[in-house]
Amino acid sequence: MSKIAQTVVAHERRLLSFGGVVVRRVAMSESDQFRQYAEEALLWAAQSKTKEEKQLLLELVCTWTQAAVVSERKVAGPTIQEPRKDIGLAAGA
Repeated sequence: MSKIAQTVVAHERRLLSFGGVVVRRVAMSESDQFRQYAEEALLWAAQSKTKEEKQLLLELVCTWTQAAVVSERKVAGPTIQEPRKDIGLAAGA
């Protein structure tokens, strides 16, 4: 265990011994961050004053959600092989 990790653990133990609350920060994945942005945009859309503003914010929600899906696919890797477009079915098959 590194010295930094040991220091963090020791500090957390001291906080707990004094009744403190320990909150650990966990790095958010890119897709989770994109989803959080989408949620925020959705909240803004609900509070928007005009139809145009609401429409723009809803489009932003879609954009962030799509970015999250793409990010998840990059992390997960291909699960289903895409059909090759250069291979056609033989005539009469």
